[in-house]
Amino acid sequence: MDVRVAGDTTVVVIHGDVDMSTAGELWEQLSPVIERGSGDIRFDLAAVPFFDSTGVGVLAQTTRACQGTGRSVIVERPQAAVRRVLDITGINALVVVEPETDTGVDFEDG
Repeated sequence: MDVRVAGDTTVVVIHGDVDMSTAGELWEQLSPVIERGSGDIRFDLAAVPFFDSTGVGVLAQTTRACQGTGRSVIVERPQAAVRRVLDITGINALVVVEPETDTGVDFEDG
């Protein structure tokens, strides 16, 4: 997982499968990012070929952590198989899912 900051937006770039064996570690790495940030959280899933219900759980936890703060959780560039999981589970009712487009965000160095 790579974390990049652009203004108030935090972009979390995930590489590889998100499943039962990786979701716990992902949440552990993500929790401090959520706590110290103040803007929207964008998940770039372009490099995620497999995403199961535990990944959906991480998105739901992130959404709960951001409730009442005015922050949005956005999923961008999901591959077709990942998009299908997002659609079937209904998580797209809680998070914004954007098509395969670049963020258009310039990242700060560091």
